[in-house]
Amino acid sequence: MSHFTRRIIFWSFFLLFIVLTFYFSLVVSGYSINWTFLKDPCKIGFLQKTGILALNSNPNGAKIELDRNFKSLFAPKDILKDKKIKTPYKIKNLIPGEYSLKIELDGYWPFEKTVYIDPGQTTYLEDVVLLKKTLPVMLFSSPVQEVKINNFSSHLIFIDDNKFFDINNEVEVGLEKNVDSLDFLSDNFLLINDKEVFNYKEKKYLDFKVEDKSNIRNIKDDKNNLYYLDSDSLFSYNFIFQENNLILNDTGLVDYYFSGDYIFLISQHDNFEQFKIYSNKDKKIIRFIDLPLNGDYRFIPSENNLIFVYDQLYSSLYLIDPFSQLNPIRDVLRNIKDINFVDNNSFLYFSNFEIRIFNLSLMQSSLVSRFEKEIKSLLWHPRGYVIFSDGKNIKAIDFKYDKYITNLFTFDTVSGLKLDKNGGSLFFTGKIGNREGLYKLFIQ
Repeated sequence: MSHFTRRIIFWSFFLLFIVLTFYFSLVVSGYSINWTFLKDPCKIGFLQKTGILALNSNPNGAKIELDRNFKSLFAPKDILKDKKIKTPYKIKNLIPGEYSLKIELDGYWPFEKTVYIDPGQTTYLEDVVLLKKTLPVMLFSSPVQEVKINNFSSHLIFIDDNKFFDINNEVEVGLEKNVDSLDFLSDNFLLINDKEVFNYKEKKYLDFKVEDKSNIRNIKDDKNNLYYLDSDSLFSYNFIFQENNLILNDTGLVDYYFSGDYIFLISQHDNFEQFKIYSNKDKKIIRFIDLPLNGDYRFIPSENNLIFVYDQLYSSLYLIDPFSQLNPIRDVLRNIKDINFVDNNSFLYFSNFEIRIFNLSLMQSSLVSRFEKEIKSLLWHPRGYVIFSDGKNIKAIDFKYDKYITNLFTFDTVSGLKLDKNGGSLFFTGKIGNREGLYKLFIQ
């Protein structure tokens, strides 16, 4: 080998060493070479700051796929090709731009999202909740209908059939009476035929001592006391002392709601309907607010400072600030089928083909999604999902990330979606083929 050839090889390796050292120094510093600089050097810089994508899922251990949605010279579209990368993981040195992300785990529905990487920034997706991909299990045979479930997710009511079931033991609970109506009063009490109170934890009727129960209506429970309306009066009944106590008298009472030192009332008359504020301290009504005539108003309990009044006849929701001097009725939402509280500051609701969210601080409604089929049921999942049904399909919307929709299952008919307390199981009545009854679907 000649001296000239050796010098060429030496300086070639030396130049390669300098280039690689420069390149890896850029990578370590969070930069990449922008080869599109060659197309338009006047507008595009030679060096480009890269970004980071930080990922985690619940459960973790999910496979990550990340593809570029833009052209990049000398770089494959699938940047994780032949790499078995699982959550949690940080993907570094990403060229800024749009990417398609997919997170997959056996036994769970995949999560897909378009992400944008900004130069010099870390994009976080560290609470991606994956939903289980399972088949529903039928617990009881029954026609498709609405259901109610207690907070412990231990017992359930069939609304149309007026039947009561122990979910844990998968048996119907006998109530020893002809039942024409059935509802939960609390986690341990049932209201039967609008007048009888049944402690289903101890499996016995409570001795509710009222001389004449014919006019009793709208019974509610609070710890050791029952509250009820009788004619034009609101009473309390203490089970420990077995005493009835008159709280207030007022004509036309149809509903009531306790909040702090006040009792909120709705009264109905031939020529007017009113929202009233009763002060426990002053023992009198301190304010009247007129409501539109001919409504069927009921209170919806909430932990917000506003009072929620729902007109069942016209499907309208009134948001009332009871102590506002200028405008106590802050807003009226029309065509509201059902609401689900997300937190103290917002709630979800649906009307026909739309799901919307209402921000109580801004007093502003915004669209979550719009569909071709009419929505029949809606639930808020505590892990950030909206679960809903159009009467055939049960779907979930990931509310945190791009409102990605997953179809959990399809029935011939489905109704009465209810979640257990922790959001792990979904209960509903449905029909698929000749199998019709109460189903349970594990989703977490």
